[in-house]
Amino acid sequence: IKARRIHRIDCDEIKSQIIDFHSGDCDEIKSQIIDFHSGDCDEIKSQIIDFHSGDCDEIKSQIIDFHSGDCDEIKSQIIDFHSGDCDEIKSQIIDFHSGDCDEIKSQIIDFHSGDCDEIKSQIIDFHSGDCDEIKSQIIDFHSGDCDEIKSQIIDFHSGDCDEIKSQIIDFHSGDCDEIKSQIIDFHRVDCDEIKSQIIDFHSGDCDEIKSQIIDFHRVDCDEIKSQIIDFHSGDCDEIKSQIIDFHRVDCDEIKSQIIDFHRVDCDEIKSQIIDFHSGDCDEIKSQIIDFHRVDCDEIKSQIIDFHSGDCDEIKSQIIDFHRVDCDEIKSQIIDFHRVDCDEIKSQIIDFHRVDCDEIKSQIIDFHSGDCDEIKSQIIDFHRVDCDEIKSQIIDFHRVDCDEIKSQIIDFHRVDCDEIKSQIIDFHSGDCDEIKSQIIDFHSGDCDEIIK
Repeated sequence: IKARRIHRIDCDEIKSQIIDFHSGDCDEIKSQIIDFHSGDCDEIKSQIIDFHSGDCDEIKSQIIDFHSGDCDEIKSQIIDFHSGDCDEIKSQIIDFHSGDCDEIKSQIIDFHSGDCDEIKSQIIDFHSGDCDEIKSQIIDFHSGDCDEIKSQIIDFHSGDCDEIKSQIIDFHSGDCDEIKSQIIDFHRVDCDEIKSQIIDFHSGDCDEIKSQIIDFHRVDCDEIKSQIIDFHSGDCDEIKSQIIDFHRVDCDEIKSQIIDFHRVDCDEIKSQIIDFHSGDCDEIKSQIIDFHRVDCDEIKSQIIDFHSGDCDEIKSQIIDFHRVDCDEIKSQIIDFHRVDCDEIKSQIIDFHRVDCDEIKSQIIDFHSGDCDEIKSQIIDFHRVDCDEIKSQIIDFHRVDCDEIKSQIIDFHRVDCDEIKSQIIDFHSGDCDEIKSQIIDFHSGDCDEIIK
């Protein structure tokens, strides 16, 4: 990879070029990004040519004239995008406008996602923000090895509108017999009332999934009542989950309770969330007890006094979190403060991820936004079936800072012999200069990747 002076936000010009990017067990990946501009700029031109993602024969994608923020016009076109072991994927997006614009017209034709026979999807007149009307229609969307998927979304309005009506009929997702889902009268933001109902949703190789969501209100509302009954996700015997009185943002009180949530091939999962408050609130108390994820013996996790936004203090503690087929996972997060706080101290000790012998990771003094100094250190992080991973990040500063120095040494990802990567002087936002250098990064079961 050759990176030249990548500048993220509020810059005059961003020129970045990535050449010969090889990700996994592929023959050749060639990708090139030219003149990529990310923030409030005059013009963004980006072009990706010959992008090869996985064990495929050929992937050709081209994005031309992509403009991301507060601009006059965005024109993007993706031609001949091939994602996986498929025969042919042809997708085309024309005239995509992303921000406060007058009109957005996007059309996707002949999108093929996986080993399927035919996928035809068409989105017409999709308007995303602060617009008068959004009309979108998806016809004959085929996702996986299924017989037939027919989905139709009509009159979808996303932001600050008067009314949003969306309907999805006969949605088939995986190797199932029948999936019928219907969403009626879905209103997203700053609306008076949102009523949505999903009936008979079948997700995977299960016998029956029945889920019903009634009266779901998202933002700045008086009351949100949502109830999900008899949700079945995977090859399990029974899943019963119930969410009552879920209130998201700027509300007086949020009470949600999830009981008997069963995820995948487990014996018993009992989880309970009580009094969860998400934003701009006085106090958030949430407690999750006995959460069982995947084929484990015992998972006990407890989160106490979690406060997310613009608060004085956030104290969260997770004890004995067991993820996947491991012997023991002990993780503890103490005094985690998210946004606009004076001090954030978080410590994660003995985190075990997947079928490893030992993972020891420690993060000390992590500060996330608008702070004076962020010092974070991760020591001995073991990800997946590797012998040894040693990574250390020192002095990581996220946003609106004077200097960011980060260094990652000896990062081992997946079943590889050796991965050495080093990032030096990475600056992320509103800064004068960003210098980043990655040396000898090895991602998957490959012989060699040189960036």
